[in-house]
Amino acid sequence: MSNILSTSSSNKEEIKKLLKANGYQILGLDQREKATLSVNGKEHLSLLTIPFTVRKNKVDYIVVVKESDQPLDPQTPEIRRELIEGQAFFNLNDLLLVNAKSKEIQEIAIKFPREKGIDVFFQLLGALCIVALVAGIIWLMAYLKLY
Repeated sequence: MSNILSTSSSNKEEIKKLLKANGYQILGLDQREKATLSVNGKEHLSLLTIPFTVRKNKVDYIVVVKESDQPLDPQTPEIRRELIEGQAFFNLNDLLLVNAKSKEIQEIAIKFPREKGIDVFFQLLGALCIVALVAGIIWLMAYLKLY
């Protein structure tokens, strides 16, 4: 089981107050989500617990809480891994990274670039099919003298 936040309840209360003071509405506390990991045909249950899900301006966020004297860098492998894991388990693209010591909140959105070559090919192929279909209908109407 992976816990993104494992701190005391008093610390959670401080984070809750910080989030509310910054305009976030608390949607859920200590939410858990499951996933099945299949290794060599054997399935293993994975469970992820996050401390909060919040909403602000009609956008839902997963909250990842860390404690550090230094500013948190979401580019570090450990933090980035937790952010991506939370995004994958809870199917939300927007995340908040909260530094419990400095009371700093960072809004983070993770987007993966897609391969454009294949997508553009299929979009072009679809457009050509539509043009061919319209041209075929016009030809058929002219051939049957319905035009």
